Formats: sequence, C-alpha cells, structure tokens
Amino acid sequence: MSISRHDDDSLLPFASSRRSLQQLHKIMIPLDMKKRHLQLLLSLHSSSSATHASPWIRYPQQLQAIVSQVRKSTAEWLFTQVLIGDHGLHRYLASFRHVFLLKYGDLASNFIDECALWRRKSLQKGGGGGKTPSNLSKTAIVFRYQELNALLGKASIGTDAEDQLQGFKLLLQEDQTKQYPFADLLLVDLRMVLTFDLEWPIDLFLSKSDLKSYSHLWSFLISLKNTQISLNNLYKLLRYHQEDAGAISKTSNAYYERVVWRTRAAMLFWVDTMWNHVQSQVLDVHYQQLLSSTNTSSDPAATTSNRKKTWQQPKAKLVDFEEIQAAHEHFLHNTMRGCLLVSNDCVATMHHILKTCLLFCDLMERISQDGQWRTNKRRKTAAEIVNQWTKSTAVSWMEDVVALQEKFNEYTDAFFVLTSSLPPDIKASGQLDVLLMQLDYNKWFSK
Repeated sequence: MSISRHDDDSLLPFASSRRSLQQLHKIMIPLDMKKRHLQLLLSLHSSSSATHASPWIRYPQQLQAIVSQVRKSTAEWLFTQVLIGDHGLHRYLASFRHVFLLKYGDLASNFIDECALWRRKSLQKGGGGGKTPSNLSKTAIVFRYQELNALLGKASIGTDAEDQLQGFKLLLQEDQTKQYPFADLLLVDLRMVLTFDLEWPIDLFLSKSDLKSYSHLWSFLISLKNTQISLNNLYKLLRYHQEDAGAISKTSNAYYERVVWRTRAAMLFWVDTMWNHVQSQVLDVHYQQLLSSTNTSSDPAATTSNRKKTWQQPKAKLVDFEEIQAAHEHFLHNTMRGCLLVSNDCVATMHHILKTCLLFCDLMERISQDGQWRTNKRRKTAAEIVNQWTKSTAVSWMEDVVALQEKFNEYTDAFFVLTSSLPPDIKASGQLDVLLMQLDYNKWFSK
C-alpha cells in the first residue's frame, strides 16, 4: 500500500511542529500517544484479511479515517504543549489586533508623529528622505531600515505596546507597489509597510498570504489615522499660528477663511466617520467572532497544570488546526471586505480622498509658514461681517484650495456611488449601510 501525496501533506504541519518541539524545546511526545498512532497504522494491515473489498477502495477510505484520528489526537496534544503561555493562540491574535489593526492607539499616534518628524528632518538635510531605496547605496538602505524600525520602538515607549513588538518590523516596498496601494501616504516620498516574522509556532496557522493581508490592512489604517491627525493638527496650526505678516490686511474681508475651514470640516467629517466605522463596525465585530470560533480553553490554568502530567485530553473545546486556519481566513476575508479593500475601485477612490486631504494639509501648512495666513481678531461691524461671508478676496493660493476642495467633493461623491452599488454580501461584512447613512448626513450625497 502506498500513501498518496495528499495524505502525506495533510500530516506535514503536525510533523513539523512535533520535530520543532523535540529539537528546540525538548518536549517529548507522550509514549501512549505514539503507541496509539502505531496501532492505528497497524490496523491497516490487520484489516486486509477481514474483508474482500477491493484494496483500491478500502485502503484510501481507511487511510483517510486514520489520518483524521491522528490529526485529532495530535491537535489535542499540541494545544497543551505548543499554543500556551507566550505562544498562546489568543496572545498572537490579540497582538495582531493591537499592532496591525491599530488597537494600540497611542502607538499609532506616536509612530505617525515620529514619521512626520523624521521626514521633516530628512527634507531639511537636503531631500535624502525622498530618495527611493533603488537610488540608495546598500549601506544607506540598511541604515534606513534600522532607522525606521527604531522609530517604531521609540513610539512604543510609555505605551501598552512597549516590549510587545517582538517579531514586528517595517519594510520599504519598492517592487510590490500594487500590493500595498496605501503604503505611500505616511512618508509620502517612501513606501513603507509593517510585517511580521513568520516563525514557529505562529506559522502553523498563519500563511504568507495572511500576513500580506495584515500588511495591507495596516497600511490602510495607518494612512487613515495619519490623515485624521493631520487635519486635527491643521486646526491648531491655523488657529494659533497668528504671526503678523502676510498679504491680507486687517480691513480686507475673510472670505478665504470660510473656504478653508469649510474644506477642512468636510474632510475631517469624512475621515472621522470612516475611522470610527471601521474600528467599531468592522474590526471589533469580526475580531470578537474570531475569538469565539477559536476559543480552545475554558480553563487555561487547568490546561497548563495538566501538561506537566501524562498526556490526556485537555479541558477545552477541541479545535483542529484546520478549523483555526479556516476561522482566521474567514476573519481576514470579512475584515478586508468590510474595509472595502477587495474592490480595486474603492481602494483607488479612498487613496485619492486621503491623498487630497494630505495635500490640503501640506498646502495650508506652507501658507501658514510663509505668513500668508492669520486670523483677524478685531471686532467687525455688521456691514463688514456681511461682506466677509458674501464676498471673496483675491488671494494667490485660493485657487489651489478651491481645486483641492473640488477634487475632494468629486472623489467622495464617487465613493458614495461605488459603495452604494456593492453586492449585499460585501455590505454585510462591513455594515456599509450604516456607513452610508452616516456619510449622507443631511442628505449631502443623496439630495
């Protein structure tokens, strides 16, 4: 009798994990489990004389049944020896939720601030931050990788993420740009994504394609958060940066102020709505479903104490590795759909929206630094107030502001239409009807 490649492959994850346990952690496989598996294999030979059915029919059926039993018992044992403590399944899932999906809000905010400071310093040094990795020497590339990863560690200091980033690292993407379309929105001149080192035992249920989905989600979420922070910082910059210099006199009307504040308010409303919806209606909902479907223990302490004794069935709901992989893939699939990352049109439109918001922030920051913006504090007469809100003053940079405002309106209109026309199953994954209702405040899009 020969074992097919399919049957052989079905045992590979467990063979790999068992070798790792013995070689790396010196945890011996229980003798009674070995004997039980050998008895199952010997039953193939002993049953050959008990039936007259064709071996081409009998052996594959028996082999599949035995493989299933071996996988089941091995999974029970692995859950008491492998996915425990620091390597617990839910520990990894929580780590990915906190870091990749930005549950650690302080870490994300600090990292965005560090990246903004790093880019500003790089530009002041002569534009080195704008060079792509292909234009840098090998030494410079290594230094940049180390520098950016140091920023991630620095951002975690004083937060819940401190000492919790083992395995996470930042990569500069230069060849796989289509795979991470949002990777250029954080550092602008440099593509960057977050990834994770796939090592044992995490690689038992996490594949490289899963990791790419996490990186895609991170690049989208960090870009959304970066845009939100930039728009909030813009308020402080324009409200309090009132240096006495500029082209606008005290007697001129402030029509341009209304355009700027209106544009910022519209952008921030869209970004805030999108961010809050993704976190509450998509990520939290699907993550809780994942935890429920992969709950392997109702008494972790009992399971830990039992592993010091002889091998026995743990006090837990049995979940096979294939079930874990299926549940995790289902979580990623629904999360990607809920964040609208499975639609190329939606991805491109959201990228345009965020890019336009960031360009607006950069423009107003330059205007403020050049002394062309200030808020007039003098009390105005009734006639001046009417003129302020009804007449425009010719300002050199107003054309750029109006152009960005028109682009933003165009892209958000297109996003509303695209999202409204998505299939019902995708809408259900992200509660998109709720998002559309929130975005359509006062019938802004549907009027």
